[in-house]
Amino acid sequence: MKRVMPWIVVAVFVLTALPAVAAVPLTMSYQGVLTDNTGAIVPDGGHNFSFSIFNVPTGGSALWGPEVYSGLMVTRGGFSVVLGSVTPLTLPFDQQYYLDITVDGSPLSPRIMLASSPYSLAPWTTSGANVYRATGNVGIGTTTPGYLLDVGGTVTGAARIASPGPTSASLHLQDAGNETVLYSGYPSAGNFSIRQNSKTAMVITYQPLGPAMVGIGDIVPSANTLEVAGEASKTTAGSWLANSDARIKTSVNTVASALDKLDQVRLVNFHYTEEYRKTHPSIKDRQYCNVIAQEFQRVFPENVKGSGEKLPNGEEILQVDTYPLTIYSAAAIQELHRLLRTKDDEIAQLRQELAAQREFAGRIETRFSVLEKEVARTADRSTTAYSADHGK
Repeated sequence: MKRVMPWIVVAVFVLTALPAVAAVPLTMSYQGVLTDNTGAIVPDGGHNFSFSIFNVPTGGSALWGPEVYSGLMVTRGGFSVVLGSVTPLTLPFDQQYYLDITVDGSPLSPRIMLASSPYSLAPWTTSGANVYRATGNVGIGTTTPGYLLDVGGTVTGAARIASPGPTSASLHLQDAGNETVLYSGYPSAGNFSIRQNSKTAMVITYQPLGPAMVGIGDIVPSANTLEVAGEASKTTAGSWLANSDARIKTSVNTVASALDKLDQVRLVNFHYTEEYRKTHPSIKDRQYCNVIAQEFQRVFPENVKGSGEKLPNGEEILQVDTYPLTIYSAAAIQELHRLLRTKDDEIAQLRQELAAQREFAGRIETRFSVLEKEVARTADRSTTAYSADHGK
């Protein structure tokens, strides 16, 4: 009867990458000494070995194998195999395994309980089905990881990146020299931001008791659901849509005195100050047109509010919603239209009156002409009669 006295079981190197190793083989090296039932080393020669792996010390079904080595040479009782070189070792090694060995058709007992070598454990730690490490960087598809997790290739499925402290957690994505970084907790706690090549592209501010706010560009939103640092556009003409159904409105009144209202608003051209442009590099030094918030507030107080942004002295910068100018301008045009129609009616009336006056004047002129002729004839008759009386 033969038996195996194991020298050493070298653990499987699964997902353990050393810097000098390009690809880690999914194999396990096993060495042992073959003796008979008296403990004497068997003579040199070839023997038929069969290896299988179970998850129970006795019985059960093999999870891997059998991997057969025919005529494996035994020298001075010693033999060595690399398990997995014939039948791939695809086990997850997330539980206790036992190696079953059969020599020349005879199973050896007991099965060998597999144990990891010290170097295969450090710095990895297992917890149930989870594997993690406490220090250093992990590279997948790269031999020089520069971050805690550095992946060179395509990643699918779900992943989680967390920061254990108050600092931000980040995910770096690189493509053709461009680096896009996804931050959680940047530029401050409660923010999620996207930066490309060290420039902020978007910031999302989320609050436990409030709605999320989105900032496009290098701006941290603080007052509105959507805030844009700089200019914005869309591909088609037209304004942003807004719900305006009659069924969702109450206290509806027609806009009145629009001309008087607009007459109180001062429209201005201006340049932004150098100090303000320094904090907003996207703003160009050119002429803009708008209103003055403090002046506009006196006319439309509900359309002026704080922006959440501060001046160097700590005072809040005001922002305006100039949309009322659009509605009041349309109402003013309607008022002017009504005035024009009234004037048109007055002009039409005056034209009628003028036509009547002209007709009346024409009749007067005709009568005057007849009267002149009659006066002339009367004068002629009088002159003739006078001459006749004094000519005698």
